[in-house]
Amino acid sequence: MPSAVNSDFEVKNQGSSHSLVSARSAEVKLPTLSLPIFSGVTEEWLAFSDLFEAAVSNNNDLTGAQKLQYLKGSLKSDALKIVNSLSITNDNFDIAWKFVKDGYFNKREIMSSLIKKFINITPLSGESSTQILSLIYSTKEFVRMLESLEYHVDPTSDTLLMHMILFKLDPNSRTWFERTFLTDVIPRLDELLQFLATQARSITISITKRNVQRNVALVTSNAQSQCPLCNAEHTLSRCDTFLKLSVQGRSDFVKTNNVCFNCLTQFHSVKTCKSKFRCKKCKKPHPSLLHIENVSAKGRQGAVNVLNSTKLSVNAPVFSPVPISSASEPSEISRVVDVTSCISDVNPDIQILLCTALIQVRDIWGNSQTCRCLLDSGSQASLITN
Repeated sequence: MPSAVNSDFEVKNQGSSHSLVSARSAEVKLPTLSLPIFSGVTEEWLAFSDLFEAAVSNNNDLTGAQKLQYLKGSLKSDALKIVNSLSITNDNFDIAWKFVKDGYFNKREIMSSLIKKFINITPLSGESSTQILSLIYSTKEFVRMLESLEYHVDPTSDTLLMHMILFKLDPNSRTWFERTFLTDVIPRLDELLQFLATQARSITISITKRNVQRNVALVTSNAQSQCPLCNAEHTLSRCDTFLKLSVQGRSDFVKTNNVCFNCLTQFHSVKTCKSKFRCKKCKKPHPSLLHIENVSAKGRQGAVNVLNSTKLSVNAPVFSPVPISSASEPSEISRVVDVTSCISDVNPDIQILLCTALIQVRDIWGNSQTCRCLLDSGSQASLITN
């Protein structure tokens, strides 16, 4: 008794499942398939005949009259003229189909047309995934057409087809293929086609990555064109508010707002900055707007008085000669002499030119000797000791 109940339950479940699948199938409305059109072009005959026979000729649910009506609707131009005079009857379909096949199914002519089309395939002009995929599809279609004509690809014809396709490749693709197959074994046609499919996929991925990087760079460029200080559509270096700040104020703003200290833009650090601009004053990697003068060098330079701009002779004395005092004159009396000094412009590497002077010094025997001394005009005093 329980087994009978279980069997009945399983039958009911199967029936409900079948009805559910049928209901779901009824909800899906597939588009109406359109029949192929044949206008009398020889190389199109095989594709047309295969599709028409599968959809119409071998369909046992259709009558001969219906098949003939479909055939006339699928023909045009010269192909239609062959069967246009036949009336729509069940017996006339086989006659009409034989007329069309006899008129266009010519193995020799079809084979000649297929080979000519295959030979004239456009060679690859570069590493293009579209061109590579087109070459793959054309090759597979040619092989399929050969099999439709009952010409199967043997090892010899496979080698010939492989080399014909190999000669269609661009130099870069052919080089990569030769690097992939380094042995003396001749690659098969399907191996070449598999390599081309991988090559096309790699090119597509590479182009996609470049487009993503280009879009990111574009977004970054647009974001950098907005001033981080006043939010206007200009760079920070052209902001009037930023230019009115002191050098220290500009430096503080850059540090607190994650702005690159080298190029005054956001979204990257100084270490990753690719800007090659340098400060015009010190030639260091920062903009001139953030240049801070060296206080010690500036103070040392300010202490030097440039009193004239005329060129001095190398041998010209800078100090007036100090007359030798006589024995009667007290030795502790000294004379204050006016000094004229000159310094050249400070170079970018902050080199300083110091002046010298010719002086008279008395030796231990009481004789006067001429000596050259070095003067630091930036110091508060110049001292001479015994």
